Amino acid sequence: MPNMGVFKQLIEELYEWLLHSVDMVIQHLVAMALKISVVKYLIKAFHDRFIYFIDLIAQHFIIVVLSSLIVLVFGVLIGVFVFYNSKARAFLLPVVNFLYTIPSLALFALFIPLIGVYKSYYFSYFFKYSMTFSKNFGLSLNLPSPVLQLSQIHSLPQPVS
Repeated sequence: MPNMGVFKQLIEELYEWLLHSVDMVIQHLVAMALKISVVKYLIKAFHDRFIYFIDLIAQHFIIVVLSSLIVLVFGVLIGVFVFYNSKARAFLLPVVNFLYTIPSLALFALFIPLIGVYKSYYFSYFFKYSMTFSKNFGLSLNLPSPVLQLSQIHSLPQPVS
């Protein structure tokens, strides 16, 4: 019998989300019935749940910073590896090109059954953008000489005559 822990966790999370959503919809309908403006309602909701919003903002900030650092480290390492190893370049660049065509939402959906709802965001972000970063970094190190010379000519200030 397959492990049902992942599916049970997913069902529990969806149930909690549904309960929270129904609560928010009922509050919104009551606010509309009492003719309370949407802005006042949102300000009141933010004021009543200030700690909750701050916690969500902190979680989002941590996710973005950690994912970006991981992408930066692995992207540079893979890019340098691809630059120096032509066999790896021949294998990895088509794979990266294929991965780049997969939408982020599809990667997110593919990782949900494997590692859960919250952690799948990290991996979909890491998987897609580190590969893209490494591809671009590896290719930029391998520019032809005339392109490098032209970029150096146009980036320097021209002497005034």
